Amino acid sequence: MTSYPWGRIADIYGRKFVLVVTLIIASICSLVFGLSNSYTMAIIVRFLMGAGNGTMTVSFTSISELAKGDKELETKGVGMLISMVGYGMLVCPAIGGFLAEPLAQYPNFVILGGALDGLLTKFPFLLPNLLGTLLSLLSMCCIVLYMEETLPLEQRRHWKHAGSDLVQWLGNCLVGCCPRASQVAVSDVQDPEIANEKTPLNNTPAPAQQGNSVMSILSKDNTRAYLISAWCNHLASITQTEALPLFAMAIVGGLGMEEKTIGLVGTVAGLIYCLAQYTIFRATIKRFGVVRSMQYGALIGGISMILFPASLFFHGFSQIFVLSLVSSTVSISRSIVMGGTTIGCNRTVDASNRAAMNGVNSTGTGFARALGPVLTGWLMAFCLSGRMFPAEWGSWVAYTVLVGVGLLAYWSTLRIPSDISSAP
Repeated sequence: MTSYPWGRIADIYGRKFVLVVTLIIASICSLVFGLSNSYTMAIIVRFLMGAGNGTMTVSFTSISELAKGDKELETKGVGMLISMVGYGMLVCPAIGGFLAEPLAQYPNFVILGGALDGLLTKFPFLLPNLLGTLLSLLSMCCIVLYMEETLPLEQRRHWKHAGSDLVQWLGNCLVGCCPRASQVAVSDVQDPEIANEKTPLNNTPAPAQQGNSVMSILSKDNTRAYLISAWCNHLASITQTEALPLFAMAIVGGLGMEEKTIGLVGTVAGLIYCLAQYTIFRATIKRFGVVRSMQYGALIGGISMILFPASLFFHGFSQIFVLSLVSSTVSISRSIVMGGTTIGCNRTVDASNRAAMNGVNSTGTGFARALGPVLTGWLMAFCLSGRMFPAEWGSWVAYTVLVGVGLLAYWSTLRIPSDISSAP
């Protein structure tokens, strides 16, 4: 829900400002989460961490802007960013598991002569969260020192006014009037130096700021087509991710796997994804273009879902390999669609609206991420219950439905105009 506000802020104060602020929030929340002493406190901190997370929204915005019109470089950047997410999902759980509860896992290992034993006994999950804090701060320093600000100066308000703008916005909210975040009157600024700064903030919204409301973004045909396709394909991707462990664990109609075997499948699939995704993404976009690549990715990702229950015909290592190969194929196909929507969306709006548009995209995918597990859990439970048909057929029925969801996502890519123009 907070992705769109962070995008709006990035369209006003700049990309670096949002990245720095959200990384500071992430570093603080990560440390406090590691020091949580109750379930309630942990939930609250995780909520605040999620609400303060605008990094991906701005990253997908900046990655296209840093390419400065070089389509090949833009494709490389988007592909690499998606790959980094995959690397993190593969490596970080292992690191977190290695550092969590160190005194219980490594009773003979002494840290700093035992000086931290009391602290680590009280807060057994401190170390992985401390590492998260350090990585967030390191990322923030790299952004401050090395990242180029891509929002044009004439469209950017200096970040030092953010505090006073927030106070004014809250004051207007209290009196029942919530204006656009960018509608700050220059007459309210008493400092001549500030009043003379190049900013779009005046008594009426500047043209650059007029088109970044949700409805104005969705009113653009090309942008709307990309966003709808992104949301449909993300829902299809989530259903695949959530259905696999349920199918693998089911005794009747499923594979009856143990948790460690399911974890092995996920690890092998993750390795295949990390090794192949970037190369396949680049080659596909270069060969077929953005829209055609999205269509092929959605079609392959949708149809391949039916191969999951086909693993019932295999056993042992062959079964693990088939599941891993199919899972990685579906994930790579979906990544092509997700990367294509990022590139396409960024090309359909101008720079002053781009982060807000990516915020709308992230909000929609967030709803898909929340809805997908619920629908998938209900579908698998119903199909494997044996109420309407034998439970042995359940996985085939469930995955047939999921193939239908995938084909619906494919249909959404067919609605995208094949001619992608640059931002107006």
